[in-house]
Amino acid sequence: METLADRVRWILEHRINPATGEPWREAQALGEAAGLKSPAHVGMMLRGTISSPRPQTLEPIARTAGVSFEWLQRGVGRPDDVAPVPPAGDPVRFCELRDWSELLAAARILRPGLPEWVWQKVGSMRYELEAPATQTTVAGAAQWVMENERVYKPRAAESGAHNAPARKGVA
Repeated sequence: METLADRVRWILEHRINPATGEPWREAQALGEAAGLKSPAHVGMMLRGTISSPRPQTLEPIARTAGVSFEWLQRGVGRPDDVAPVPPAGDPVRFCELRDWSELLAAARILRPGLPEWVWQKVGSMRYELEAPATQTTVAGAAQWVMENERVYKPRAAESGAHNAPARKGVA
């Protein structure tokens, strides 16, 4: 399936709407179930009016339809290439996820300008979720780290620096 419209059409024909037990068929119903601000966007994707939606739009559609975000967004892999959910009570580090590098790259796009230490901290964090980690999950964790964690910056005395500024030409 080459286009986003083809992949959305496949979802509507092959994935089951849990509320009806039938295939989705209606783009609007999928958009509503995904919690989109504008459920009509799914129909616009189906018609090709929207061909490159934002990740924040595609992510809930992929999660609701039970398909891989990468497959829905770019046609990479198969629809069923969804990251497994870790067993309850068995938290894992973000960096241990098989798709960590893709999640990290996408999350950096969602939260540009965050310092590298934030992303390193997120990678080392353990998490326990009810659903697979997504780029929004990682970006949200990064925002939380930025707002709630502190970077250790040694004081001048601890780093061996002198209080007086160095003068040129003086050894």
